[in-house]
Amino acid sequence: MKSFLTTNISRASFVLLLLMGFLFSSTSVKADHVVGSDISYKCTSTPGIFEVTFVFYRACDGIPVCTQTCGAACTRTISILGADPSCASSTFGTITVSLVSVRDVNVNPLCPNAKSICENMNCVTPGSYTPGIERYEFKGMANIGPSSGIPATCCNVRFAWTECCRDGKISTGSTWENFYMDAVINRCQSVSPCNSSPELSNDPIGVMCGGENFIFNNGAIDPDFDSLSFAFAPALQGFGSSVTYTSPFAFDRPMPWSGNATAEFPGGIRCDAETGDIMFTPGNSSGQNFYGVMAIEIKQWKTINGVPTLLGTTRRDVMMVVLANCPSNNPPRLVTNPPEGTNPNAPKTKWEICAGE
Repeated sequence: MKSFLTTNISRASFVLLLLMGFLFSSTSVKADHVVGSDISYKCTSTPGIFEVTFVFYRACDGIPVCTQTCGAACTRTISILGADPSCASSTFGTITVSLVSVRDVNVNPLCPNAKSICENMNCVTPGSYTPGIERYEFKGMANIGPSSGIPATCCNVRFAWTECCRDGKISTGSTWENFYMDAVINRCQSVSPCNSSPELSNDPIGVMCGGENFIFNNGAIDPDFDSLSFAFAPALQGFGSSVTYTSPFAFDRPMPWSGNATAEFPGGIRCDAETGDIMFTPGNSSGQNFYGVMAIEIKQWKTINGVPTLLGTTRRDVMMVVLANCPSNNPPRLVTNPPEGTNPNAPKTKWEICAGE
C-alpha cells in the first residue's frame, strides 16, 4: 500500500510539473513580440468599398507572427464595429487581411548596413545586430457602403484588432499587456467624394542614443490633401483601455526626457500638432537600454460648407529604444537658421510657403 501511494504521488507530482511547465511555456509563447502597428484605408472606384492595410511590427527575438516558411500564406482578422453612440455596441462583421510583404526594419542608428537577427519568415540569413524588427504588411477589402447592411445612421465605423502581447522589455509599465489598434472612418463623408486615410511612410520604430537630441516624423502624407492634426494618445490594450504607465511616465510623457516635461526642445517632450514631429532629448542613466511605448493619434479634417469636419482618425503605436551605450561618433544635431521659437538649439520643422514661390 505504501509503495502504491508513493508511486501515485510521484506520478501526480510529475504530471503537476508537466502542467506547470506547459502553463509557463504557454505564457512565454504568447509573450513579447508586438512592437508597433497602424491601420490605414484607401478608397476604391466602387463607393463604400475600401482597401484596408494593416501593418504589424514584430520583435525578432519574440514569437513568430506567421509560419516561418518563406512565401507562406498568412492572414489576420480585422473587426468592423460601430463608432457612433447610436451603434457603439454593434458589430458589423470582420474582414480578412492577407500578408503581402515582410521585410527587415533597419533600426541601427550607427551602421545602416548591419544585418539584424531577423529572418523575414526564413527568407534571409540573419545577422547579429539587435534589436531586430520585422515589418509585416497585410491587405484586405472592406464593404462599409450602402450594401453593407450598416445602418445609415451609423456614420462612423471602426476597424479594430487585438493581439497578445507587448514586448517583455518595456520599461514604462506595459510589459506583456495586450496590443490594441484601430482606425475610425466617417463613412457618410468619405464615400462621396471618396476619401482615403493619410499614408504613413516612416516605420514607427525609433532607436536613439541617450543624451542626443531626437526628432521623429511619421512621414504622413494625405492623398486627398486634407488637413491633419497630431497628438500623443494613450497606447491601448483594448478598446478605450489604456496600457499601464508607471510614474513618472504617462501617455504624453512616454519616454525619458531632459529638464521640465513642458520645456522647449531640446528639453521636454512633445508632439507637434501640425507636423506630427516627436521631439525630445532622452536621458538614460540606468546603464541598460530603455524601451518605451508611444502612441500618436492622427485626425483627418476637411472644411465642408465652411465647417471643419472630422473624416477619420488613425493611430500609430511606436516602440522606441534608448541605447545605454553609444560610441563617441554620435549623430549630428539638427539645427536651422532661423530656429524654432527663441531657442537656438531647436530646429525649425515647419514652414509656410505660397504656391509658385
